[in-house]
Amino acid sequence: MRPIVRSWLPWLLPALLILVPLLVPAQDSSPLSTEEEISLREIRDFVAATAQRYRMVAPLQVSVASWVGNPSLSQYAGSPAVYARGSLFLNRRLLRAANRDLVIATALAYEMLRGPGTATSLADRERERVRMALDSNARAVDILVQVKGMSEQAALEQMYAWLLGMHHAAAASGRPTPPDRPSPCDAIGDLLQRYPGSRESFAGRECAPA
Repeated sequence: MRPIVRSWLPWLLPALLILVPLLVPAQDSSPLSTEEEISLREIRDFVAATAQRYRMVAPLQVSVASWVGNPSLSQYAGSPAVYARGSLFLNRRLLRAANRDLVIATALAYEMLRGPGTATSLADRERERVRMALDSNARAVDILVQVKGMSEQAALEQMYAWLLGMHHAAAASGRPTPPDRPSPCDAIGDLLQRYPGSRESFAGRECAPA
């Protein structure tokens, strides 16, 4: 029986992380390079430090899997990482990506905030999912600041650039945003409103609140 695939932030497009209730990963076909091994250790250290800083019950187990990002598997072809029951399986290319820590921070943020829903209607469930996505963005920024030691401005710049890329990709595709997901532009506005000190530095930029 094929596992049911659920996307926790489908509007993230190339930065998609997918939730898989049960999935057995295949082993990568070739050994990691020394540089990739170092990057993977840094990611694991980042995950462990985040779990300690935010008192997570259990940190995610992190490994590289060849099926993540595999173009022959359409559901994973554009994914940098896939979540499956307490484990985070990475696309090997993520180990060298400039936004590696942002992707990991966002995955960790979602894991922290994920929990049983309280919605009693479809509309409530849609609003709950939108709020979860927006809260995860802000938590990811906080993780980069608190754990990675980035300045607030630098963390916001990274998230802004990521979301803006999603906004441009969504606009190019012409597909409307589903009601249970915030548009990337709305996500930018929500994020920056949570950091009023950033108003001046983002003033006039695309999707930034007036």
